[in-house]
Amino acid sequence: MKKNSKRMIIAYAVAVAVLGTIVYIIPSVTGMLTPTEILRYDTLQVTDEEACYISANEKVYLAASGGSINYYIKNGTKVRAGDTILALNHTSQDNQVESKYKDIITKLSSDAITKSNYKSEFNGIVSYYADGFESVFSPENIEKLTYDEIKKLSLEEPTNLTRKTSAKGEPLYKIIENDEWYITCWVQEGSVAKYEQGKSVTVRLPAGDVRAEISSIKEEHGIVWQVVLKTNRFYEDFGQARKVDATIVTSEYSGLIIPNKSIAAQEGQIGVYVKTKGGDYTFVPIKVITSDGQNSVAAESLYYDDKGNQVKTVEVYDEILKNPGE
Repeated sequence: MKKNSKRMIIAYAVAVAVLGTIVYIIPSVTGMLTPTEILRYDTLQVTDEEACYISANEKVYLAASGGSINYYIKNGTKVRAGDTILALNHTSQDNQVESKYKDIITKLSSDAITKSNYKSEFNGIVSYYADGFESVFSPENIEKLTYDEIKKLSLEEPTNLTRKTSAKGEPLYKIIENDEWYITCWVQEGSVAKYEQGKSVTVRLPAGDVRAEISSIKEEHGIVWQVVLKTNRFYEDFGQARKVDATIVTSEYSGLIIPNKSIAAQEGQIGVYVKTKGGDYTFVPIKVITSDGQNSVAAESLYYDDKGNQVKTVEVYDEILKNPGE
């Protein structure tokens, strides 16, 4: 009997210990499994992904005669008015224009320049690429273009004009004014509010970022808006690109980054559930500065509500519920 009693006492002690574990340990494990997010201070960029078109004052020069070409200036080099770009050693018999240049010549029409000295007529950038749309995308014409007209253009990658010989009338090079050039895109109704004339934006192009100013915004049939950006910044592929896929950074805001799915509402006030030292979660109101649709930037520590009252809000490194609605 004594042995059985002793065993019962030991079993009872074990049971109490197990119950203690359930009471004190399991809640903390449950808390560990609750998805949370640590608030950090960062910068949120509001962006648009758009097809953009590069335009500038571009003049294409044609060969005055057939001959072999001797290049003096590399592609993308800055030149001054009067600089000699290349020499064309005249041959006694002009060759027939190659088919790949005929389309460019037709598109250029009377806008192409034919001179025998092959000197630059103004300061600019030398480019050995042409597509025939140089006058279509001129600064004087850019704001007159419509979305429908752009869609009808058979835009292809500009043609590389460098070669050993040229026939009379073929395009040789072009000079582009780089003091001021333009990037144009057409944005949808839901995005136009991000743009404001005179505001600066960053355009992320395939070969690098360019800082630009919003020159004009024009509505077209209430469906799309033409946005023209003006810049004088260096761009590596300037002169050999026309249509490019770009990311336009319209705004940058700094603050606490909060996932939108972590934001809840309580009695008409938006906020988040912050984990306390005791492991519970308490609702804390927030003030959203901006949002990109997935994340929001919120004020830190304190903010003032619409009535001018000071409101205590979230802090950096606060731990919040990731999905309070689940």
